[in-house]
Parts: sequence; C-alpha cells; structure tokens
Amino acid sequence: MIPVVGPGVIETPFTEPIEVFAEPEPVTVVPTTSTETRSPLTDPCARIRRDNASSDPGDLNQKGMEEFDRNNFRIALCRFELALKRLEAAGRTEEPLTVNVLENLGKTYEALGKRDDASSDFSRTGRDK
Repeated sequence: MIPVVGPGVIETPFTEPIEVFAEPEPVTVVPTTSTETRSPLTDPCARIRRDNASSDPGDLNQKGMEEFDRNNFRIALCRFELALKRLEAAGRTEEPLTVNVLENLGKTYEALGKRDDASSDFSRTGRDK
C-alpha cells in the first residue's frame, strides 16, 4: 500500500514524494470544410474589383477586350461584368457603351462554352447574334 501525503502527492517507501497530475481533458476537434467562396488572393475577379475600384466602365471594357484578345477569357469576363454593373448602377443602360459591354460579355461567355449565358447577353442588346 502506498501512503498518500497530500492532495496530488504520493509517497512510496522507495522514492521521494512524487507529484501526481490529473490527466488532461480530451480536446474536441471540429473538422472544417473549405468554403465555396474564393479568397481575394485566388479569386481574379476580387483582385480586379479591388484594383479597379474607381475605374470608368469604358476603361474596364477596353481592358476586358485586351484580355479577350490574349485569350484570358475569365479575366475579360470579370472586367466586362464589373463594367456592366457600374453602368447599370449609374442608370446608363441605354448607352451604346452598355450595348458594347453586353456584346463583349456574350462573346466571352461563348468563348468559355457558356452558350446559354451568351445568348442571354446577346438578347439584352436587342440584336441577334
């Protein structure tokens, strides 16, 4: 039999007193899953929105065409979508620039293989492709 000297301390006949520690409580680990939203560092559209916070829709449309010509369709799409959003927010939906942005969006969606989105944008221009 091992005599107890005090709370958490025991003494054996062959050793000095040993301090006894309670075993730690188990830690519950909750697994996390990745979210659907891309981080701004990996989402090219988030970077474009941040870098072009005050860009004119015409400039965005022009830069989008430059990306389209380089076959950077996803970047072009981000620029065209941002240009259209700014034009619509400013109530400039009847301008020739808006029609041009919609046509560019349609061509870009088509290049990405998204024909339904392309035809939707082309129909908004009032013209048939």
